[in-house]
Amino acid sequence: MPRVEISTTKVALPASHPLHSLPPSSAKVPWPTRKNAKDAERMAIDKQPSEVHGAISSTSRVNSHAAQSLTNATREPILHQDAEVEDKDAGKLRARIRLKESEETKMEPAGSQPAQADFDAFCISVQQKLLFLEDKLRQTEAQHGSMTKELDILRQAEARYGDTLQELDTVKEELRWERGQHKRTLRELGSIKDALRREEAEHERTRASLKERAAELHSANLFLNQGDLMSVADIITMVNALNAEILQGAAVLADSLDYGHRRATLTPEAIAETKAWVGEDLAQALLVHVDEFDPTVVQLALQVCLVHICKWIIETWTFTNDAAFEKIYQKIYRKGE
Repeated sequence: MPRVEISTTKVALPASHPLHSLPPSSAKVPWPTRKNAKDAERMAIDKQPSEVHGAISSTSRVNSHAAQSLTNATREPILHQDAEVEDKDAGKLRARIRLKESEETKMEPAGSQPAQADFDAFCISVQQKLLFLEDKLRQTEAQHGSMTKELDILRQAEARYGDTLQELDTVKEELRWERGQHKRTLRELGSIKDALRREEAEHERTRASLKERAAELHSANLFLNQGDLMSVADIITMVNALNAEILQGAAVLADSLDYGHRRATLTPEAIAETKAWVGEDLAQALLVHVDEFDPTVVQLALQVCLVHICKWIIETWTFTNDAAFEKIYQKIYRKGE
């Protein structure tokens, strides 16, 4: 349950209030006449409830104003306590007034010392009541000041709490954005890693191929670094000399043949082999039967056959098992390309 504090304001009595003129309890004042004393006493009694009630009402208004600024949890206990204080004080004052009036009716017609003592006791009671109310007002003022400070502290704390909530929302938004950015970065990093793995695999294949080519180049350099025994010009001269000899040998062979009697039997296999050696057109020219045969066709066919034979001799590694050497040469040639 929250702590309930009563906030009041000190109310000063007016300077013309008759209670200011009351003597202290120990002072000796002359006793007035019965009529004047009763009139003064009645006037003080008549004014006293209204002024005290006004002070209590003012205090209640201040308490009500302070209670309106508090929360709903503390407002009702404060108002209830103010009402109880007001009713209690007013009830006590009314009881004292009725007691005083009843005593006046029983008083002697002439003034006496007991009446003076009662009046002094009544004045002392009123002074004590006023002192009690003043103490109560000071206490409530102190309580009101402390409650005002606490209320200011609570308002400041509430303002700071609101600012903290706003900062927390801002931090949450930034955190969500950072998480999204982190996820995008992870996806990009995964893509980069995949690309890097592919590039590394390709690099390994390239390195393996490079090592293989380097080994082949090293093997080839063993032969390429050797000096050529013949120059290109020498080779061209030898090829031209070979062509001249082929031409001369074909002409001699063509002139030495007898074309008058042609009794050879041509089989399909022989015709197919002839076409493979000299070509389709030249083979058909050789198969034509005419009365005057031109030996130039035979000479051309002989030249083609001699060229094929020379080519076979030049390209052959060995005359016994040339297929194995041919495969090796073809592999070397393809790798060199």
